[in-house]
Amino acid sequence: MASRTTRPVAPSASSVSRRASTTTCASPSRPPTSPTGSRSRSTRTPGRSAPTSTCSSVPSTTPTRSTRLPVSRWPSDCGPAKVRSRRCRAAVWGCSVKLVVVGASGRTGRLVVEQALGHGHAVVALSRSGAVHMSHPRLQGLPADVRDFDAMSVAVGGADAVAFTVGSSGEKPVTVFSEGIANVIHAMATHQVYKLAAISAAGAFARTDPMISLGFRAMIATALRGVYDDMERMEQRIAASDLDWTIVRPVGLSDGPLTGRYRVSLDGSLLPKASRISRADVAACVLKALETDTFVRKTLVIAD
Repeated sequence: MASRTTRPVAPSASSVSRRASTTTCASPSRPPTSPTGSRSRSTRTPGRSAPTSTCSSVPSTTPTRSTRLPVSRWPSDCGPAKVRSRRCRAAVWGCSVKLVVVGASGRTGRLVVEQALGHGHAVVALSRSGAVHMSHPRLQGLPADVRDFDAMSVAVGGADAVAFTVGSSGEKPVTVFSEGIANVIHAMATHQVYKLAAISAAGAFARTDPMISLGFRAMIATALRGVYDDMERMEQRIAASDLDWTIVRPVGLSDGPLTGRYRVSLDGSLLPKASRISRADVAACVLKALETDTFVRKTLVIAD
């Protein structure tokens, strides 16, 4: 059983938004977690925060408990696991949880799996083959097509959070993002799972941004058009849901190491001189979004 430790109250959301427009700092070996109590609807409505902040250093803005509870200690009035409410799940957040990774066989999805296990979580890794790239006592691989609602429902049942890391399969027309997220959202609502972090792309909503090179604009208009069109539909469905969602839009992906030092735009706008970020840092930011309420109902653009 985890020991009780007192944690200082984090600053309010308004104080966070008054910080300087850009900050960077090294992330800890394990991102801090922040259990929260029940929240009113108004606290979940996204506002326009300061343009940029740091995914690894901003504390949770709505802590309501000063102690961490072991995952087995649900409040006495929460009832059976299948009907645990958002409040009851929030009461134990910050301990080891069950995380479902959709698209776990992809290069970024694999890193989300590895880092989540390193944080002490139990992980259900979903891919069409069900194969897992590593062996771990808290890792379960399940074969599941994201377009199959029944498969998604079985996988999501009993989970605490979902990471949507699906990549394009090359099929045309591209519908895997929008159809897949629709099934995931439906499954999460069915099983009262509320935490969702989904990976999109920085260029999907900035096709005419002056910071995008002419060559990349041409690529968006041709080779990437179908993918980005479907990512737009995916984001629209996420934003219309009642989930505690976070959309993560990385710039160009690299296979570099985990640095923990990267910039984050909190309003979905592009960052200056931003062209690359490692998949490992993207995975770390996805876990940060799931482990805290720092980025609830926000769209992030991240770059090194």
